Amino acid sequence: MSLLQNSNAISSGGYDLTDSVRFRSSASAYLSRTPTTASNRKTWTMSMWVKRGNNAYQQLAYASESPTYADPVCLIGFSSDTIDLFQYTSSFDFRLTTTQVFRDPSAWYHIVWSVDTTQATSTNRVKLYVNGEQVTSFTTATYPSLNFNTAFNYTGPHLIAARGAGGSVQEYFDGYMTEVNFVDGQALTASDFGETDTDTGVWKPKKYTGTYGTNGFYLPFKPTTQAEGFNTVLYTGTGTSDRGITGVGFSPDLVWIKSRSNATNHLVADSVRGASRYLLTDTTGAEGYTAGEWVESFDSDGFTVNNQTGINANGLTYAAWCWDAGSGSPVSNTDGTITSTVKANTAKGFSVVTYTGNGTSGATTGHGLSTAPEV
Repeated sequence: MSLLQNSNAISSGGYDLTDSVRFRSSASAYLSRTPTTASNRKTWTMSMWVKRGNNAYQQLAYASESPTYADPVCLIGFSSDTIDLFQYTSSFDFRLTTTQVFRDPSAWYHIVWSVDTTQATSTNRVKLYVNGEQVTSFTTATYPSLNFNTAFNYTGPHLIAARGAGGSVQEYFDGYMTEVNFVDGQALTASDFGETDTDTGVWKPKKYTGTYGTNGFYLPFKPTTQAEGFNTVLYTGTGTSDRGITGVGFSPDLVWIKSRSNATNHLVADSVRGASRYLLTDTTGAEGYTAGEWVESFDSDGFTVNNQTGINANGLTYAAWCWDAGSGSPVSNTDGTITSTVKANTAKGFSVVTYTGNGTSGATTGHGLSTAPEV
């Protein structure tokens, strides 16, 4: 899988998709995710822009209720030149196979799969849109029963650009993909993700501005490691003191450092405990305090390290994962039964929390965020 910048772009005039990911079936490339909790299995929407590399039988999105990819399975993909979407449990619970074919390897297709099995009319329970138009002509058309639970949003494996079968991953997508939105709890239409250009009459992308729900996600496939409130920086050690590491894009509040070229510990430092204090998270050791011998300070565009082998040995390469807990100083938080000290970035959904345990079962601590955090 490779990321292409300024190549195979979709120009829309105002919201240009200039980047895409190249999935190569020969490399068995795909993305996977297993939700930790089940969510709305009756109502959800999948939207993606795809450009085919060849016309083989390939999958775009897949979910199974089994960790070994056994039935029930739910998926959408290309069946040679048609689009085929279904859920299968011993037999087809529902299935739509298009009459229309999509065989142009130079074309971008915007595909939206909208599901709401709570609808009274069966044909409203599963809808397919391609380039802004709802598809209504199918060679096979069977619809789910009322209030049917799909495999999507269950706690089984979810794949992008492949499917699972017989205990393994197979039928890899070959082509380009971008602007993947999965919305949990809403049955949306193509107009939520695209619009018709008033000058050319061509269907073009637009930014989705709604919410995503519990298990929803957005994959823009941008050629950068920086996301909102998070960034990764790579550097090579110099073995010198007072070494400034820049390029983070903000003043980090938590830094996790690990050598990429040597067997060193994982070091975590944060601004709530103070830069001189560290944890080696791959050991059972207690917190260390070095008075600036490891991470010396958190700076406006990064952090400063000393010459310790674990973070700045001459010639060794390192990765540093950095999070932003917002501006201001840590504050006392009394939301739980244990008072905590918190620095929270509610806009980015990240906080650093310290507390002293009280040995009581069921004790709680406040985290300062507006919703329950996930990792």
